[in-house]
Formats: sequence, structure tokens, C-alpha cells
Amino acid sequence: MKPHFEYCLIGDQSTRKLDELLDRDLSAVIIGPPGAGKRYLLELINRLREKQGREPFPIVAFAGPKLICREHVVAQALSIKGDVKSCDTIEEWSDAVRQNYSPNHPLRLFLTNLDGISKTLAHRVLSSVQSLVKDRVLITVVTGEGNLIDLVDGSPTSAWSCANQLVVHSHDRRHFHRFLTKRMRQARLQFPKALNEARKVFHEIFQRTGGDVSLARAVFWSIGDKLNFHFEQPGLVPTRIGLGHLPVKLTDTHIVPVAGVVPFRYGCHCILAAAKEASPVESNRLSLHSERESLAVLGDLEKLLWTHEPVYVGEEPHLLELAGFARREEGMLRWFSPYTESFATDYFTRRSIGDLYAFGHDWGNAYRLYEELPFEEKVRPLSDSDHVSLMRLVDGVAIRFHRTISEATNGHGEAIANLRYQLRQALNHLTGIPNEKISCWSLDWQEAWVKTSQLGDIEQLPQPVRSIWALLATKPETKEEEFHSSKDGYHWVLCRDHDGKPASAILIDGRDDPLHEHPLRTSAIQRILRGYRRARERRLFLDRALREKAEQEILKVFWRLTKDAAWETDSVLSAIAPPILRSLRSVSRIIYLAIRHPQAEGETLSPLFDSLAPGLKRSDFVHIPIPSHFAQLLGISGQKGILLPADRVNSVLRQTRLSAFKREVACIMLPDVKGILLLESAENEVFSQADARFVCNLSERIKPSWDQGLRLKLLQESIEANYSPSLLLDRNQRILFANQRACDLLELRLSVPGWQTEPIYLDSLELTPKVREALTPSKVRESREEECITSRMSGVWLRECHPLSDKEGAPRGWVLTFRDRAFLYNSFELIRKLEGMNNFSAALELILAEIKKWLRVEHAKLRFYLRDAERPNRLVGKLSLGLSSEHKQRFMAGEVYFDDDGADNETAWLCIRKREPIALRLTDDGQADREGSTLRGLKYYCIKWKSQFEVLERKKGDISIDLPLLSEKSVLGKLTINFSADAVEELPAELPKQLGALSVVLGGLLDRVSREEIRQKMIVVDAHEQALRTTAHNLLSQISPFAAFIARYRLREAKLPELKPINDDLEAFHDQARNSVRRLKDRIGEVRLHLEQSDLSKIVEGALRIVVTNDGQWCWESIPRQVNGLWDRNHLANVFIELAYNSRDFVRKDAELSIVLSLQSVFLNDQESVVLRYADNGCGVAGDIKERIFDGRSFRNAANTNGRGLGLAYVRRVIEAHGGSVREIGELGKGAVFEFVMPVRTSMEKMGLNAMNT
Repeated sequence: MKPHFEYCLIGDQSTRKLDELLDRDLSAVIIGPPGAGKRYLLELINRLREKQGREPFPIVAFAGPKLICREHVVAQALSIKGDVKSCDTIEEWSDAVRQNYSPNHPLRLFLTNLDGISKTLAHRVLSSVQSLVKDRVLITVVTGEGNLIDLVDGSPTSAWSCANQLVVHSHDRRHFHRFLTKRMRQARLQFPKALNEARKVFHEIFQRTGGDVSLARAVFWSIGDKLNFHFEQPGLVPTRIGLGHLPVKLTDTHIVPVAGVVPFRYGCHCILAAAKEASPVESNRLSLHSERESLAVLGDLEKLLWTHEPVYVGEEPHLLELAGFARREEGMLRWFSPYTESFATDYFTRRSIGDLYAFGHDWGNAYRLYEELPFEEKVRPLSDSDHVSLMRLVDGVAIRFHRTISEATNGHGEAIANLRYQLRQALNHLTGIPNEKISCWSLDWQEAWVKTSQLGDIEQLPQPVRSIWALLATKPETKEEEFHSSKDGYHWVLCRDHDGKPASAILIDGRDDPLHEHPLRTSAIQRILRGYRRARERRLFLDRALREKAEQEILKVFWRLTKDAAWETDSVLSAIAPPILRSLRSVSRIIYLAIRHPQAEGETLSPLFDSLAPGLKRSDFVHIPIPSHFAQLLGISGQKGILLPADRVNSVLRQTRLSAFKREVACIMLPDVKGILLLESAENEVFSQADARFVCNLSERIKPSWDQGLRLKLLQESIEANYSPSLLLDRNQRILFANQRACDLLELRLSVPGWQTEPIYLDSLELTPKVREALTPSKVRESREEECITSRMSGVWLRECHPLSDKEGAPRGWVLTFRDRAFLYNSFELIRKLEGMNNFSAALELILAEIKKWLRVEHAKLRFYLRDAERPNRLVGKLSLGLSSEHKQRFMAGEVYFDDDGADNETAWLCIRKREPIALRLTDDGQADREGSTLRGLKYYCIKWKSQFEVLERKKGDISIDLPLLSEKSVLGKLTINFSADAVEELPAELPKQLGALSVVLGGLLDRVSREEIRQKMIVVDAHEQALRTTAHNLLSQISPFAAFIARYRLREAKLPELKPINDDLEAFHDQARNSVRRLKDRIGEVRLHLEQSDLSKIVEGALRIVVTNDGQWCWESIPRQVNGLWDRNHLANVFIELAYNSRDFVRKDAELSIVLSLQSVFLNDQESVVLRYADNGCGVAGDIKERIFDGRSFRNAANTNGRGLGLAYVRRVIEAHGGSVREIGELGKGAVFEFVMPVRTSMEKMGLNAMNT
């Protein structure tokens, strides 16, 4: 049902109109901006009904400071006013209304402020209301703000298609006067005494506010601010106001505290929501207007603001009406009031409207408005608050970059040109960087950076930038953030090629930027550049697919043009040139020059093809003799090619009648096909290394096809490239070729597999109906499923038919291929499931289930190995599926591991070294260290029996497929899938490569899980340190009063001498407890040095006496000399107390702790230093963790199970704060030896920066 909208003022006329509808048992909806008086209109209806002796309607109001999101609150409010039993759900309330009311006695109810509840609850309420109204058991009027129209406008997503809808904005003059009188009385304000003056004041208020009572409230509050008093103060003398008291403008600072009204806030929110709704990022938001484009409101707003063009509206309400900014007059929109117009003119600037367009991804209109801004407003962020909007715009620019790449239907060059143009637009309009400061660079095939754009003042790369770019090109692994950075006022972004090396760059000269040191501005520029780089590198995947497609298309050209042993070079070049041009982004023209020997006196250059004139024949060109100095002239002697200027090439080829070159030319030698390829660069592009590799590789690939005598060999190699059953049929349906797989599995009775000396007709063979149907070719290329086409073939096979035809389209033959449908036939669905998972064990169970389902195997096992964090060259078993309970426990306990000793005989590391799936088969010892294959072509490596295989339940003949788990930076481990010997022959040859798609997906999942575990551990460690810090503080607070207690009893020693030994013991206990708590705080807090002149040897001795008393012994290797200097006695004492406690924890239980110290003075860097060694008789420290014991991690053993790893980390922090260093130099099994080297400082000036807090 299409609703009927009626626009009216709040007054007696609208009251009578609504009352008439209710008398006819019709329901209605009232829509308008907040504060327009919708609820007041309902109260007028009830007053009219009471005046006429009729029963008023109960009113259910959902107004409140917070949005109502609980269903039982809404249901109970409806139940109370509806006089039904208390309900907890909206559906229960609807059922209760049906039980208590009927069409003869319907429920009459007003629902106001429906926008005060959540959108979901409002939808359910209106759905129930529609059902009750339809059954004639409910008569109601529903009110709400403009966003309610989504639920009642009759669209497919509406909850209630109400026929009668009133749109209200303001009061009529009579009721507006009533409101003013009431509010002025409350505000202690009065009209002037003179009637004419009073009428002028009223008329002016009504004219400026448009009859909007919310604006009138703001006017009164503005007058109160001007008169410097508050309306709620008692005893105020009424003030008479005149025209001079009325504010000229209303701003968002005129807030009415009692009503919580901010003028025009709702309208601004509506327009912002419309722009967000049009954005793809905010696509889930409901539109405020369902039948108009959301951004059209901005165009209408522009007309009202600046162009003053008429804005025509239809029957449905306009978004500006619902927002309270405009009202309709004679079918056109006008400003709602002068206050509204003045506010909109000040608030909506060209920059703010442009931002709204950009939020909705209408960049054309956004940049149109940005163009009109002065330079000062383009240099953003203008303020810290503007930074948030700028970041949103920057994210929108990144989305636009990706859209440009996705929607690019033409070649790479034009797509990249559009991308660069959009980058310049974004930098110009969002950050104020002009085109003169932006330059584009590319790395040519000679590894030199070349400028590729006409814009930009920089002609030579600055030396700092060049050095950084050169360093990034040589680094084996580069972090993502290093590709976009800033230095010395320059900003740049590097884009990588297929090999992950820099290939192109954008350089911005920001040295003259007034805000080049502003961190927020730098962040915005870097985010724009990062979005550009990601979109540009996304094009790499499209280029890769385009080049693969081009190679396939070129090979198909050779098939199509091979007929009757004839080979025409001209037709081949004409056919392969278009796919080459499409795949090479930097090439605009291709010319092929053949090197021939027609005469005895020398070679000649013969132009055979020009992509600019594909219709010309070789006879149209002039053959030129190759001079003796040709190789030196072109500079291509001894190498495959070189980049030459256009005039140099034109001078050599001017007699060949080839059109002149305009840009640089890449001359590439093609020895495989005996010729020279000339590639002219595209505009604003550079011939890159990737392009050169593609051409050379393509030349090598087409070499067999170039020679007409090897064309059938190429066809045979193409057919036998996989181990699937393949056949070649001619136009008469004769078998020309059939590989061994086709003969075996299709039961073809051919004398010899392969090429047939005499073609065999299909009709002459005894074939089953299923096989004959599967071998019947089709005139068009097709792919269909075949099930059980022979008795020996089981499962589902995919039959591919590829027809071969000549230029006229006549059939020359067909290639039929039957492929296995492995479990990854629906691999995209499986990968999507895996990418959405966060549990690694659940992912492995899913993979194992899919393997058993699609490969129809019952006894598959799955094992997961992870590289040991302590020993990266060891693979340790972590998880298994399919093993018995006993072997599973042994496997997960780490009993199965494989060490990489660098030798090639460790096959468990083979997949990690090659970074690709590997199949391994367990055979007899005599057959190991060789390759083999199954009957279906699955290649594997033979391996020997190992002791670990008993736990793995591996048997002779089993095949396991190892998958490396790859992350973005390294190999995390491997996944092994084991198949029993009885299922080996049924595995397809393509299975390892199909499983290889899971390596990166599972690696990413494992990487995510690892990062989450590290994050959780850090949370636990932080919580533990915080708990220790709080506990230490509380203990110290409890211990401190104990000193006063001891001091009080010290005063009584003169009278009671026997108290002295007790006080001495108590004081010693207090000092020990306080020092212990302080050591705990020092371990986890900041190291703050309190330096004083002390003897280092005395500090060490005092610390060891605290710990090593009855538990062992300690001694000096030789009597130390005094080392007086500036030391922190407390922290250094704690260091050796920590070492002593560690020594006591790690000593063997049957041995006595023994500590030996040595101290000597040395001179290092012209500075007196001290070398102190601390040695114990514990178990020692393993070599691979000597450095990591100081980084705050715990390395526990059977003797120490409670350590947290904080002690040695604290030791290093204290020593480094003194300007020294510490390391562990002992041998495992002989005890730990810690060596400290610290400078001896005797004054604070010498301490320098090391005396600062660390």
C-alpha cells in the first residue's frame, strides 16, 4: 500500500483532521524533526475528545535520555497503557491485545517517540501494530522523527505500510502564541506594553523561527544569557523584551539545559548519516530516504546555499524537510526559517560539503568543491579535531584506489595512469601538496631509477633518498612500513614487483611544506601513500593472471595455426602480438626483425611485423644488410638487450620503411627464434626487469613451436604435461594420440600408446556405451562430469573437450582430457572456511574430514609439527589425528622430533627447504634415496625406516604428503598427511599441488593463533607484575609503622635493660622485611639510581652474607682491592642477592652451594673500569639461551618451577644503568659464570647520561 503524505501545521485544523481519521477507525503516522510538537498534537486531540465528552487515548511515550534496547521494557509499557496483562515480549503483547479486544471494541492507543527505542525493536513493534491494525483490533497514531520513515514508507523493508502519514514541522500562529506566552511566563519575560510593539516582537519571533518551538526555546535561552540570569531563579522581576533582545543568529552553543536541545544538531546528523549510508564502508546503515539517492540531498543543499536554483519536490518528504532545514512551498523547497538559513550558511562550507561527498565516495563532486578552496584550507589537518575527518577521507581514498584497479577493463598502463592521477588529486585537495612537488619514478631493467612523469620539479633523486631505496632493493626481507616513509622533508612510497623488490616509486618534496614536521599531517600523507601502494601491488596479481593468460593464448595460437605441416610466421606474429601488448604494461609497440642469410656476402635484417601496421606484409618492408659494426652500434654484443634512445634506433632502421619511434626502445636479442625484438616504451612508463624476463621466457617457451618440424612434439608435450588420461582426435574422430593413462583407464585396445602411425577410428574399437559417450567430441569447448565410465574407474571425473579449428572456424581436431576430481575441487569453499577459523586443531579436523570425504579413504592420519622456539633447527610434534591413544600421548609429549643437521638425508625437512609440498613413501632400505611414482602418476621420494615411525604408526608402502606452513616472514612448521599403502594407488597425481593451497592458509591461521597466545601471555605477565607491585606497596605500608613501635620501646631500655636484645632482634627483622619488599619493588619497577661514594667489594660481600650463610659458602679468588666510586648500594646489592638466590635454586640437591668471586681493574676506552666475575657450581646455562635469559622470560627446570624470569632482566637493567654490561660465559654442566664490566666513575659529571633513570 502506497502511503499518502500530508503536510500541515500543528493546530486546530490538523487536530480535527486526525480526530476524524480516528473516528473512522483509521490509524496514522506523524513524522517530523525533534521538538516540532508531535506529542503536543496528540494532547490536543485528547483535549478535543474530553471537551466533547469522549474518552481520550492513552499515550505510550518512549522518550528518555538513553535509547531503549530491552524488549521487556517496551512490552511492559505497552501492556500497562493497553490495559492487558504484563508481557515480556512484543509478540506476547500482540496476542494479549487480540484476546482482550475485538473489531467491535478495539484498543485505542497513542505511541509517541518511537525513535526512542532501537531500530530492531521499532521494526518489531510496527510489525505487530500493522497486524493488529489489519485485524481492526487496534487504532493508533504513531509519532517519530525523520528516520521513522524507513519503517513506514511502503518499501520492501517497511514494517508498517501506513496509508495516512502527516509530516509536521511547526505550530500555526495561534498555538505558537500559546507556547510563547507559557514559556515567557516561566522565563520571567514579558512582551512590551504597547500592543503594536508586542505584535512586532511576536511576529519577528514567529518569522525568524518559522513557528518551530525548539528554536523558540533556544531564542529564550539566548536572551537569558544576554540578560545574565537563569530562568529557574526565584524572585526575578519580569523583564520586558524588545526586538533588540532577539539574537541575530542561533548557533550550536545555544543549548537549552532543561530540554537538552541543541539547535540544528539533528539536521546535521541526518545529512551526515545520508553521506555515510552511500559509503561502501557504512553500507549497513538504513537510508533516511528510500527512493532517492542519499547523496542527492547534498546537491539540493548546494542549490539552497549558493546557486539559489529551485529545488522541486514530489509527494514524498525530502530529507531536508525531515531534517528540519527546509519546508515546501508550492512544490519547491525553501529555507525553514531565517535562523536556519543563517546557521546553514555559516556551518556548511565548501570544505564540509566536499567532505560529505567524499564520505559517500562521490569524489567528483568532492574535488569540484575542494578546487574552490584557498591554499590555506587545503593544508590539512587544520586542527586536531580535523584530523579525525581527514583520516576517514584518507581511508576512503584507499578504497577508491582499489576500486580503480578492480574496475580497470583496459590495459595496465591506463589503469596505473588513472591511479596516479587519483593520487595527485588526493594529495592536492586533502593535503595541499601541488603537482610540482609530486614525481613518479620507475626502476628500469638496468636497475636505474628513471623519472616517468612530466610533473614534478625533482629531476635527480636526492642522495639520502637514493641510498635508502638502494638499501631496500638489496635487503632479503623488508618490512611493509619501510616501503613508505619520510626523511628530511621528503615522503615516498615504493611499489614492489612480482619478486617483492622495488619497481616503481612516488616521491613528494615536502621541504617547503609549512606543516612538514606535524605528526598528524605526516601520518595522513603516509596513509594515502600506503593505500596507493597496496592498490598498485594488487594490480600485480592481475598482471600475473594476465600474463599467464597471454602465454596460454599464445600457445593456443600455435595449435590453431598448425595445419598440414604448414607454418606462416606472419600469421603467428599477428596472432601473438595482441596478448603480448596486453600483458606488457610498459610497451606500446612491437616490431620483429628476422636475421636471414639470403646472400653469401652477409646477413640481412628483415622486418616481419609491426604492431602499428599489422596488415602490412613482409614484401612491404625493405631488407637492409647488417653492417659489420651493427652489434657495436646497437650495443647488444654479449648481452640479451639494451635500452636505446629513439633517434639512435631510427638512424639504423630509416631505410626499412618502418614508422619512426617516438620514445625509448628496448632491443632484445632472441637467439631461440633468430631475431631481434624492438619494444617501444609506453607513455610515462619504463621497460622494467619483469617485462624483460617475460619476453625472454616467452621466447624460450615458443622456441619449439617456432620450428615447424617440432610443432607436433609441442602438442605431444602439452598433452602429456599432466598424468590425466588425454587423447587427440582429428576431424574424422580418429585417435591420433593417446597416452598410457588413457589406454589403461579407458581400456583402449591400441597396439602402442602414444602417437599412432595409422589413425584409429573410434567406431572400430569395442567400447562400452559410457566410454563411447565420453569420447564423443563436441563442436564447442565444454567441461562436464563423468561417473563410472569404465569398470576400473571409480568416483567422479571431469571431462574437458578442447576443439581445434583453423582461421575459417572449420574443425581440425579435438583434445579430450579426463581429470580427477580431488577433494579440493571445491577448494575455495574450504579455504573460506579455514580463513574464518581461529582454532588450529579444529581446522586440522576439518581438513582430515574433507580428505576422507573426497578421496574416499578411511585410514588417513594427520600430524602437525612446529619449529622449536629454543632450537629453530628442530621440528617437534605438537598435534596428531588418527593415531592410537598411546601413540598420540607420546607424540604430543614431544617424543617425535626431527633435527636439521644440514645434510640432505633428513627428508623431514625437505618440504621446508623447497617450500613446496613433498610426497614421501616408506620403502625397503635398499630402495631408499630415489624417486618413484604410482600408477596414477603421483611422484614421491623413497625414504628409509626410522625409529620415530613406530610412534607415527607408519608401515611399508605408506605415502605421506608434507606441507610447509608458511607465514608472511618464515616457515612455522609443517603438516603431514599420511595415507595407508592400500589407498596409495587411488591418490591423484595432482594431490600434492592441490594440497599446497592450504600451506599459506594454515600458516596464516597458525600465525594468528601464535600472536593471540603471545598477547594473552603478555596480559598475564602485566597482570602478574601489577599484582606484585600492589602487594609490595601494601606490605611496605604495613611494615613502616613497625619502626615507630620499635623506637617507642627503645626509650624504655634505660629502665628495662632486658628489652635491648628483644629490640635488636625486632629491628633486624624489620630491616630484613623492609629490604625484601623493596627488592621486590625494584625488580618490577623503574631503576632509579641514588649514587653515593661506596666500595664495590663491600657491597658485594654484604649482599652475599644475606643469602649464603647456612646454605653454602662463598669466597674471593684473591683478596680484592677497594674499588671506590659512585654506586647505587641498594640496586647493586639486589643484583648479587638475585644471583645468589638463582645459584641456590639451580644447584644440585646433593651438592653444597659454592660461589667464587674475582675482581680486577682494567682500562677500556681511556676509562678506568672494573671486571667482576661471579661463578657458582650449579647446572650452568645452555649455549642457545645465554642471551635470552636476560630478556625477562622464565627458563625453568626440575629444581626451579616458580621462577618468573624477572631477576636476571633486573640484573641487566641495573648494570646498564651504571654504564656497564653483563654476560654469561660459563659451560653447561660446570656452573654459571656471570661477567660484569662497569666503568668506575668518581663524579656526577663523569656519569653523564648513565645517571639518568632507565
